[in-house]
Amino acid sequence: MTRLLLTTLALAAGGMTGVAGAAAGTACEQLRTLGPTLNSTDPDLQPFKDRGGKLILYHGWADPGLSPYNTLDYLGSVTDKLGKSVVEAFVRTYFAPGMFHCFGGTGPSVFDAMTPLVAWVERGEAPREIIATQPGPDGSVVRTRPLCPYPEVARYKGSGRIEDAASFECRS
Repeated sequence: MTRLLLTTLALAAGGMTGVAGAAAGTACEQLRTLGPTLNSTDPDLQPFKDRGGKLILYHGWADPGLSPYNTLDYLGSVTDKLGKSVVEAFVRTYFAPGMFHCFGGTGPSVFDAMTPLVAWVERGEAPREIIATQPGPDGSVVRTRPLCPYPEVARYKGSGRIEDAASFECRS
């Protein structure tokens, strides 16, 4: 992603003149300088884990800006680096169907990931499903759904209200 952005900015800087070209060139240099610090691409999370770190990743399947497959790729690279059993001990990943970038969209996108993270860190209670809500225009709850730890997904149990998270279960 950063390489693509750098390439785009570099091409823009080369094709622009005056203030616009200088601004694009400056942005390229800033990305080159800050990228190694700000990018979350290093799969070696062993030092984080060794300090007792727990990580909850989430991504909206309908994110128009950043592909959720980038998160899957990152999770895969962490797993390749550390091994599946090690990663399962300190990382949980959740994908929200219909959710845009961080919130909004056509599906439930309001949820609390902090409470399960604190319970995991402080009491060793690894999170399972996280219940997400979809607010209506007036703020009322339109539907709820469980967000399941990847690779599980929410499946309808076959009975109950389809708008209610209790009618779903997490399954592979």
